[in-house]
Amino acid sequence: GSIEVCGRGIKYVFPGMFYTTRLTYSRFAKDGSGVISAALLEDVQDKKAQAAIALGKAPTSLAVDFSGTSGAELLVCQVGAQVGHGTAYWLDIRRAGIKDVKGKDGYYTKTTEIKLAGQRGFVMTLQKGPAPEVKTEDDRLVVGGQTITFDGEKLLLAKMAPAAVWTGPRFCLRSVLKPARAGEPLTLEGIRFRAKDPSADVAAGVFYRAKGDVRFKTESLQKAEDGSFEGRVPGSATRRALELYVEIREPGCPPVTYPEKGKEAPVTIVPDAEPPSLAEAPECVEAKSYRATLRWEGATDDSMVVEYLVYRGTSRRRTVRPECLLSKVPATRRSFRDTAPPAGQTAWYAVEPVDVVGRAGKPRYRKVAIPPDGPPDNTVRLTANAGAKVVVLSWTGSVEPDVAAAEIFRSAAEKGPFKKTAAVDIDPRRRAGTWIDRDVQVGKTYHYELRLRDRGGHVGPAGQRVAAMPLHYLRRINCGGQHVESSDGVPWQADAEPRDGTNPYTHRQSVRGVAKGLQDVYRIERWSYGSIRYAFDGVVPGRYEVVLHFAETTPMFGGEGRRVFDVVVNGRAVRKAVDVFKAAGGANVAWVVREEVDVPGKELVVELREVKGGPTIKGIEVRGIRKP
Repeated sequence: GSIEVCGRGIKYVFPGMFYTTRLTYSRFAKDGSGVISAALLEDVQDKKAQAAIALGKAPTSLAVDFSGTSGAELLVCQVGAQVGHGTAYWLDIRRAGIKDVKGKDGYYTKTTEIKLAGQRGFVMTLQKGPAPEVKTEDDRLVVGGQTITFDGEKLLLAKMAPAAVWTGPRFCLRSVLKPARAGEPLTLEGIRFRAKDPSADVAAGVFYRAKGDVRFKTESLQKAEDGSFEGRVPGSATRRALELYVEIREPGCPPVTYPEKGKEAPVTIVPDAEPPSLAEAPECVEAKSYRATLRWEGATDDSMVVEYLVYRGTSRRRTVRPECLLSKVPATRRSFRDTAPPAGQTAWYAVEPVDVVGRAGKPRYRKVAIPPDGPPDNTVRLTANAGAKVVVLSWTGSVEPDVAAAEIFRSAAEKGPFKKTAAVDIDPRRRAGTWIDRDVQVGKTYHYELRLRDRGGHVGPAGQRVAAMPLHYLRRINCGGQHVESSDGVPWQADAEPRDGTNPYTHRQSVRGVAKGLQDVYRIERWSYGSIRYAFDGVVPGRYEVVLHFAETTPMFGGEGRRVFDVVVNGRAVRKAVDVFKAAGGANVAWVVREEVDVPGKELVVELREVKGGPTIKGIEVRGIRKP
């Protein structure tokens, strides 16, 4: 979790204070001031939290002072170890991301690193004029007129406004229905009562009896530091099901009970008497050198199962030990994936259910033979796209978690031999990658294959082979739209301005059948009631492929025969009576036309000529295949 302190246009966020922690102290004043402390859980399995515990046993404590005693409008002080956001460290200004900032109306903050009672931390003040002096005197911190001390558990403000008055419901009860372990005391806490007379001497008690008995016994509840009531029902009363209610008495007023009807309808509590039980041993559904996956059926219990402890050891007798604990799995999950099993060895796994009162059941075991480490499987999909004097290789698909790199092999012949050309680092968490081959010749076909290499140096088999021939010319136009980047480095050029009686048109629908990365191209089009003309200069004589992207996305033309036009390249009609709606099979569906043409001169002209309704186009690609 995190804590935010806001004021005068400034917001401070203190991250991770209660990550793997338990609340140990809290006090809040009428003016908004307060102190809150949290201790790190020493039995937590998180390695980063354990690293923070090793820094010092003192908890994290945060004090916020709005009283103005220090001379500043706001004073914030925090000390102790900090855990959160994947780090574990002593709290310091730099790593917590805390810096001085300016707010509204001349207000500003000043932050100072401190050391109080052996604990590192900081003081931050918010003010408009001069900032108060911060100095350490023996085991206390003096900030202007405010004095702060640390007793090893919590920060203490010498001058603090009276405690905040409970303004919630007149009677508030929480944590009473917590499951109880049979034969152990049942703790009641957080019972709040707002008296009609704040100065009245209010008394509280819990009444309880074994279910089926007639008479109630009683225990007094004591007032806690925060004004709430707390107490315990003795363990002798929790050996079997019991009934209880809480009664609050204020002088001169009738008693108030929870539940409302008191002894006429008490709360029934059934203590947990039995440990949870797993009927079957866990099943190993996957065993590989880099991963082993276990699944199991849910455990049964007389109260509720809250988690499963998963262990791994070298033998059955040496498995259920603290040092062998792999994970605490919530009860809602009934599987666990071990991502670092001992390759080539036998592993013993144990699953131990734990119920809501912390009682562990009998563990169930599974012996698993982990196969030795070997070359990684190769199931990625490889594609090769010809660019302007380059070939762009792209791959998609999942890889094994220990894969470190993709090795690229190339050949000028379809059947090889293939020679290693490059090695590209791979993050197994990403399902895609790209590499651009720039050492190529235009007009020559290149063949590629990809092999995966793991961290142990094992190289897997080659996957599918692909081929591409680099282009001597490549230009793309995003008709009617803005500049759009492309994976091969050749962008779709902007063409957004109205011109020559044509206009851009934008629609909100997604177009089906669009190639990856082209949805932004298909979202806009150029249209006309007459004709549309694009001239590509700078070409050299040779053979070109013209790729035209269409989709019928205008509602008024959403039907067969409503929009018809001819496609003309360098004066020759390559497609006549084009009806995009009919050809694509409906509205909002991509349709691509590819035509190869020979260009004898230095210009290539693409025209769309109106037959009925006027033409439209999403994008144009001109690809130089080969020179004469």
